[in-house]
Amino acid sequence: LLRIRSIKGLGRYRADRFDYLSEEIDGETAVVNTLAYFEDDEVTLDYELAATDSGWVIVNYIVDDVDTVRSYNRRFQRLLRDETVDDIIQRLRESIAEHEAES
Repeated sequence: LLRIRSIKGLGRYRADRFDYLSEEIDGETAVVNTLAYFEDDEVTLDYELAATDSGWVIVNYIVDDVDTVRSYNRRFQRLLRDETVDDIIQRLRESIAEHEAES
């Protein structure tokens, strides 16, 4: 669900081009700093990566200083205060099914 929503959310920027500013590798983690451009808009888009047996994978991204993983974590913490885990899992399954049906 995170992957589906993230892709749709980033799609609104529809970047014309990207500038790769820097990369920092620290063992099995890395950060790639980029700028995405669409017409007159400039968006910072930083990727956090982790090394796996099959290569590097994105584990988080930060758009205009908004950390995706932390944002979703806070949202889930609020949900867990008000709902049961089974209720949340059911809603996630329904949401995934809706997004897959749209694709």
